[in-house]
Amino acid sequence: MWRIWIIGLLILTFFSFPAAAQSTVTIHIMVGLGRQVDGDQADRLAVLAESFNAQHNDLKIEFDIVEQDTTLETLLASIESGSTPDIAGPINIRILQDLHEFWADMTPYIEESGYSLEQFYPSSLAPLQFENRQIGLPLGVYPSMLFYNAELFDEANLDYPPHEFGTPEWTFDTLREISLELTVDDYGFVASEPEFDPAQTIQWGFDDSWASMREYLSLWGLKHAGVSDDRHTMQLDDPIIIEALTWYQNGLYNEHFIPSMEESNTLYDTGIASPFETGQIAMFYSHTWFLFDEAENFDFDWNVAAVPTAPDGTANPRIHIDAFSILKASMYQEEAWQVITWLLEPEQQTQLCVMGNLFDCLPANLSLREATTTYIKERFPQVDTEVIFASIENALMPNPESWLPNEEIDILLDGVFYKLQNNELADTNIAAYMAQVQAEAQSLADEYWK
Repeated sequence: MWRIWIIGLLILTFFSFPAAAQSTVTIHIMVGLGRQVDGDQADRLAVLAESFNAQHNDLKIEFDIVEQDTTLETLLASIESGSTPDIAGPINIRILQDLHEFWADMTPYIEESGYSLEQFYPSSLAPLQFENRQIGLPLGVYPSMLFYNAELFDEANLDYPPHEFGTPEWTFDTLREISLELTVDDYGFVASEPEFDPAQTIQWGFDDSWASMREYLSLWGLKHAGVSDDRHTMQLDDPIIIEALTWYQNGLYNEHFIPSMEESNTLYDTGIASPFETGQIAMFYSHTWFLFDEAENFDFDWNVAAVPTAPDGTANPRIHIDAFSILKASMYQEEAWQVITWLLEPEQQTQLCVMGNLFDCLPANLSLREATTTYIKERFPQVDTEVIFASIENALMPNPESWLPNEEIDILLDGVFYKLQNNELADTNIAAYMAQVQAEAQSLADEYWK
């Protein structure tokens, strides 16, 4: 497993590699770590590089495009050989956290240059830290929201879900009640009626099947990401986790307002790219990458709403982030810092993010909110953009993509959610089951730290 065999490479990050005498330093930016980059995107990155190079005499940049499937191996090999890139990005939170050993701490550069982090959404900064080190800076964000099929609500004579976060009456209990009325069988009965036949369901009220388990759990107001702040103690038997997974289990197998994985797969059999696109899901929870990638295919009226309020009264939308990081093994960290600050200027963010049709992220720079709103409204006039920006502002809980002390724990948790969605835990006592999962995960954490 890569977490084990990369340890031997880490010592290389502490060596100083002699630089050949030259008048111009070229900063290499690895692109493709965690994302696929096509030819058109590569061409536009090359144009951006030309713009930077024309403005600088002693500093140049090159975007090195690497195939997504081999990027990790390429990065590790480059570090081992001493030919490491200087910057990696855009990269997501999960990769940034999992490879936290490789990134330089930007804090000294931020402090020495007086670089203001107040230009970014606050929720975009904390997930890019590791043990008080700022190991990435945000290019863009992907806030999340509840996509809803307005036509299905109209047919059921139901009010649309609230667009304001933290609405007291918009809870997971309310979500359940509304979802029951929006879950329909082939005979026209809804899930709240005794005549409803779950085996003949043709429409479901709620779906969050594209999330990981920790992502789903984060909506419920957890004060941690499944592990203590020092990452030594697993917290998977937290009562909030038990409540959240029991709610999901009930929705899947007792009241049937959430489609199982088998039922979701039948929707994909129609050739549609997402369950929501079929028109058979009333509410689908996802991010703005889903908005830009899929929404133009929807052939029904739709909009976006706020995440339900958690039991503790908080609203906890999750967020994905694209970041740039400096390689600890780079010979040119100071120059790389100059390049990153240029890339994150509003003009370059506009080109790199969704308005420039390069990556699908919304710019993380607060000054670009109005331009972002205009862009979204031009593509999707009906969308309530206030929901999108309120989601960014409320995404302040511990991020569910944060690092766990043993990759086997990630595999364990993925397995739990897979079993839950695939009818393997339909009759399981969740509290007792998660006590077993907690014990196994703690054993894996102890193994890492010993």
